[in-house]
Amino acid sequence: MEVLSYYNPTRFLGLVPKIKTNMSEWWVVDVALTGETAHNVGYITLKLKEFFKGRDGAIFICNRKNILVFAHLGNEVCSDTLSHDLHGKMPKYSCAANISEATTEGLSKMQLRLGDIVKDVANDPVLSSPLFQTRKERKEKIFMVAEDDMFMRSIVTKNFEPRGKVYEFPHADGVVETYLEHLPDIVFLDIHLPSNSGMNLLQEILSFDPSAYVVIMSADSVKENVLGAKKSGAKGFLAKPFNKERLDEFYGKCPSIDVNAV
Repeated sequence: MEVLSYYNPTRFLGLVPKIKTNMSEWWVVDVALTGETAHNVGYITLKLKEFFKGRDGAIFICNRKNILVFAHLGNEVCSDTLSHDLHGKMPKYSCAANISEATTEGLSKMQLRLGDIVKDVANDPVLSSPLFQTRKERKEKIFMVAEDDMFMRSIVTKNFEPRGKVYEFPHADGVVETYLEHLPDIVFLDIHLPSNSGMNLLQEILSFDPSAYVVIMSADSVKENVLGAKKSGAKGFLAKPFNKERLDEFYGKCPSIDVNAV
């Protein structure tokens, strides 16, 4: 199941002809986050991706409160059972899902709806990101560091703890899920981590949130690593060992942080 972002519905709309050839086997899931939930749209998207794992289709993040899913589930699906199972996998009271079979009329309405979303997006897709807006409007600042070297990790933590909450990881496990649950303003990823690489984590995070502010760290600052990190979507490269001043540079450049705020 592919996750698609708010500003590029081309792939999502590209599914429409495919759906129309086998309409009875496709389902539309319209998810709305509730006002009671503490979870953001990125985290709910992750849970939807886990629920529909292995299924053909796409998940489209519309805005901070709405997600659309096209899923190829077959023609023997009971909507009531699907709804019950889906809500059972979501965080309690986090969202409501309207599940219906795909129809020609419904697809036409979806196309119009997605077209309106694209028109509302500004020239800068990062600033238009619903996840970026969540970070921008949040009072608390949140940071994340995934680094297996305890000393390097502690430098990052000690520098940012006075400014907000810091999530630490000595490995890659749980990094993406924690990112989507808490939406840190800045993420520092070591290029080499136990069980995965920082570059792989970067790509997975960006697949959910193209506006993520991720910095890749490495003791090997050869040109290939620096250019590779930036080409892959990282906002910067941090050569190890580093000092407080270098960390402060990224803090000052982060677009979701107002350095002049009291």
